[in-house]
Amino acid sequence: MQLYDTGYKVSPIGCDTRASALRTLLLEKYVEKILLHVNSIINLFQEINHKEQKYELLDISLIASASRNIMETTNMYCYFSERKISHDELEFRYYIATLNEDRNKHAILEKIGVVLTDSWASHIHKTGRSQYIQSLEWNSYFKALSDKEKERLLSGKNPTHKISSPGILPQNVESGIYNLLSNSVHSLMLGMNSATLDSVHIFRGLFNPIWVLNISIEICIFYFSHVLLDYLDIRKRLYKKVSKPELQVLKSLHTTFFIEEWIKTIQDFFEEKEIDKVFSMDGGKK
Repeated sequence: MQLYDTGYKVSPIGCDTRASALRTLLLEKYVEKILLHVNSIINLFQEINHKEQKYELLDISLIASASRNIMETTNMYCYFSERKISHDELEFRYYIATLNEDRNKHAILEKIGVVLTDSWASHIHKTGRSQYIQSLEWNSYFKALSDKEKERLLSGKNPTHKISSPGILPQNVESGIYNLLSNSVHSLMLGMNSATLDSVHIFRGLFNPIWVLNISIEICIFYFSHVLLDYLDIRKRLYKKVSKPELQVLKSLHTTFFIEEWIKTIQDFFEEKEIDKVFSMDGGKK
């Protein structure tokens, strides 16, 4: 809860010190998005407490989905917060993301039967698109790309360019956890098995729902603390919004210890050779 409170203080929801530069305008929106996901997770637990701790009502799938969203949002946050890029490259990243947004909006409207021909929205769409394309064509980073890359990016198909893992976790670990949480998002069998503490035999696999719940919470805490520390480093004026004890707690939460312990629990369970020992293990605890 204290992590959320700290995030609230420096987010655009709870802070009157708003961003003005392109980078910080983008970053504060990503901070806000993660904060809202964290708030949703907290509310799910509070709702259970109001209902006499009926944990069979806890929506583990929704928590896992929110945690996966936090991972994705953090990766986009890091994409725009990268220190070594020039201002031109930052603008370039923004322009191609906006062109992709424009393309997606147009495709969605077409699919639901909206006809934009000669409407006010059509004129705004065309004007905005031409402005972003012009800004891209003037951009020095864009000019240095090959003609093939330029053509691909101007199509609006790609929201990012050469995005890489921010290295918050080892890439294979991040990918494995992301895939686990994705099963809950897409309601695949592994996700259905871990959707609730109460399981039906056809969905009863060897992956404990508590494991999914635990890693969802740990990912939420670790990634959000990472983003907040980075955000404070970029927007140093916001440090005055956070007390020293709050900052100490924030730094203490930015650890992979519990994620590593979670991985060890999974390893011990699946690598154990004696089946009697396997079923005597409490896989739900770290």
